[in-house]
Amino acid sequence: MVLANLPLTVERNEFVGSSHNAITLLGGQLTLRANKVRGARGAAVFLDGADHVVIADNEIGDNPGTGIFVRAAAGGVVQHNRIYRNNYGIVEVYGKQGPPLTLEDNLIFSQHLDGVLIIGASPVIRANRTVNNSGAGIKLLDAVPHTGARIRSTPLLEGNVVAGNATDGIARGDYAL
Repeated sequence: MVLANLPLTVERNEFVGSSHNAITLLGGQLTLRANKVRGARGAAVFLDGADHVVIADNEIGDNPGTGIFVRAAAGGVVQHNRIYRNNYGIVEVYGKQGPPLTLEDNLIFSQHLDGVLIIGASPVIRANRTVNNSGAGIKLLDAVPHTGARIRSTPLLEGNVVAGNATDGIARGDYAL
C-alpha cells in the first residue's frame, strides 16, 4: 500500500508477505491502528516526510526488514505497538524541525539486530520495553556527513526498560555518510 500527501486512516487490516514495504507513506498524515503486518521484505511500515502520524496498537513481526522505519518526520506518535522478530524494530533517521516524534509504551523484542535505532534524530523515547534483541536495546548514532556539521542524536529518554539484549543500556556511536 502506497499513500501520499493525504490524511488517511488504516485500521484493522492484515498485511502478509509484501515483496517490498507493506505500507509506505510519502508526506501527508496517517493513523495506522490495530493492524497486523508480517513478512514484509523491506519495512513493515515506511514513513518519509510524514508529519503528525499516529501508529498505535499494531502487531508488527516476522519481517526480514525493519518493523517501523521513519525518515524526516515530525510531531507523530508511535505507541502501544508489539514489534517482534524483524531485523530492526523501530528506526528513525533525520528528524525534522518542529515537535519531535514520540516513541511510547511499545514492546520491542527479539529483533535480529537493534530494538530501537536512531540516526541523526532526537525523538522522545518513553516507557518502551526493548528486550531480548540480538543487538542493542536502544542505539543512538550521530550522523557524520563527509562535509558539513555533525547531526547529533539527543533524544529525551524516560522510563524505558532495556534488558536481555546483546547490548543493554544506551549504545552510542557515529554513522558516517
